[in-house]
Amino acid sequence: MGEEWTTAVLVWVRQGGWFGLALAMTVENLVQVVPSLVILPLAGHLCARGVISLPLAMAAATAGSLLGCVIWYGLGRLANEHRLEAWVRRRGRWLGLTPE
Repeated sequence: MGEEWTTAVLVWVRQGGWFGLALAMTVENLVQVVPSLVILPLAGHLCARGVISLPLAMAAATAGSLLGCVIWYGLGRLANEHRLEAWVRRRGRWLGLTPE
Protein backbone atom coordinates (compact mmCIF):
# COMPACT_ATOMS: atom_id res chain seq x y z
CA MET A 1 0.00 0.00 0.00
CA GLY A 2 2.82 2.44 0.80
CA GLU A 3 4.33 2.00 -2.66
CA GLU A 4 0.98 2.80 -4.29
CA TRP A 5 0.72 6.02 -2.27
CA THR A 6 4.27 6.98 -3.21
CA THR A 7 3.54 6.48 -6.89
CA ALA A 8 0.27 8.43 -6.67
CA VAL A 9 1.87 11.39 -4.89
CA LEU A 10 4.74 11.56 -7.37
CA VAL A 11 2.26 11.48 -10.26
CA TRP A 12 0.37 14.38 -8.63
CA VAL A 13 3.55 16.44 -8.61
CA ARG A 14 4.59 15.52 -12.16
CA GLN A 15 1.19 16.04 -13.76
CA GLY A 16 -0.34 18.64 -11.47
CA GLY A 17 2.46 21.20 -11.50
CA TRP A 18 2.27 23.69 -8.66
CA PHE A 19 -1.21 22.50 -7.60
CA GLY A 20 -0.03 18.88 -7.48
CA LEU A 21 2.99 19.97 -5.45
CA ALA A 22 0.77 21.77 -2.93
CA LEU A 23 -1.53 18.74 -2.72
CA ALA A 24 1.42 16.37 -2.26
CA MET A 25 2.88 18.53 0.54
CA THR A 26 -0.50 18.65 2.28
CA VAL A 27 -0.84 14.87 2.13
CA GLU A 28 2.78 14.47 3.27
CA ASN A 29 2.07 16.63 6.30
CA LEU A 30 -1.09 14.70 7.20
CA VAL A 31 -0.09 11.05 6.76
CA GLN A 32 3.66 10.90 6.04
CA VAL A 33 3.31 8.32 3.27
CA VAL A 34 5.88 10.05 1.12
CA PRO A 35 8.48 12.23 2.84
CA SER A 36 9.09 15.72 1.60
CA LEU A 37 12.66 14.61 0.91
CA VAL A 38 11.22 12.78 -2.10
CA ILE A 39 8.69 15.41 -3.17
CA LEU A 40 10.87 18.52 -3.05
CA PRO A 41 13.79 17.23 -5.17
CA LEU A 42 11.23 16.24 -7.80
CA ALA A 43 9.84 19.78 -7.64
CA GLY A 44 13.38 21.12 -8.06
CA HIS A 45 13.84 18.90 -11.11
CA LEU A 46 10.60 20.23 -12.59
CA CYS A 47 11.83 23.78 -11.96
CA ALA A 48 15.14 23.05 -13.68
CA ARG A 49 13.28 21.68 -16.71
CA GLY A 50 11.11 24.80 -16.83
CA VAL A 51 7.84 23.01 -16.06
CA ILE A 52 7.10 25.29 -13.11
CA SER A 53 8.90 28.36 -11.85
CA LEU A 54 11.03 28.17 -8.72
CA PRO A 55 9.18 30.93 -6.82
CA LEU A 56 5.85 29.29 -7.64
CA ALA A 57 7.16 25.88 -6.53
CA MET A 58 8.42 27.36 -3.26
CA ALA A 59 5.08 29.08 -2.64
CA ALA A 60 3.09 25.93 -3.48
CA ALA A 61 5.23 23.70 -1.26
CA THR A 62 4.96 26.18 1.62
CA ALA A 63 1.21 26.61 1.15
CA GLY A 64 0.64 22.84 1.00
CA SER A 65 2.68 22.22 4.13
CA LEU A 66 0.94 25.08 5.93
CA LEU A 67 -2.47 23.72 4.94
CA GLY A 68 -1.54 20.36 6.46
CA CYS A 69 -0.47 22.08 9.68
CA VAL A 70 -3.72 24.07 9.81
CA ILE A 71 -5.74 20.87 9.40
CA TRP A 72 -3.85 19.23 12.29
CA TYR A 73 -4.31 22.38 14.37
CA GLY A 74 -8.05 22.36 13.67
CA LEU A 75 -8.32 18.70 14.66
CA GLY A 76 -6.41 19.46 17.84
CA ARG A 77 -8.78 22.31 18.66
CA LEU A 78 -11.77 20.02 18.11
CA ALA A 79 -10.29 17.26 20.25
CA ASN A 80 -9.37 19.64 23.11
CA GLU A 81 -7.36 18.61 26.16
CA HIS A 82 -10.17 16.90 28.07
CA ARG A 83 -11.22 14.67 25.18
CA LEU A 84 -7.60 13.78 24.44
CA GLU A 85 -6.92 12.90 28.07
CA ALA A 86 -10.03 10.71 28.22
CA TRP A 87 -8.95 8.95 25.02
CA VAL A 88 -5.45 8.37 26.41
CA ARG A 89 -6.93 6.93 29.62
CA ARG A 90 -9.06 4.49 27.61
CA ARG A 91 -6.81 3.59 24.69
CA GLY A 92 -3.43 5.19 25.24
CA ARG A 93 -1.79 1.94 26.26
CA TRP A 94 -2.07 0.82 22.61
CA LEU A 95 0.52 3.45 21.79
CA GLY A 96 2.41 3.37 25.07
CA LEU A 97 0.83 6.62 26.29
CA THR A 98 -0.21 7.55 29.82
CA PRO A 99 -2.17 10.65 30.92
CA GLU A 100 0.58 11.80 33.30
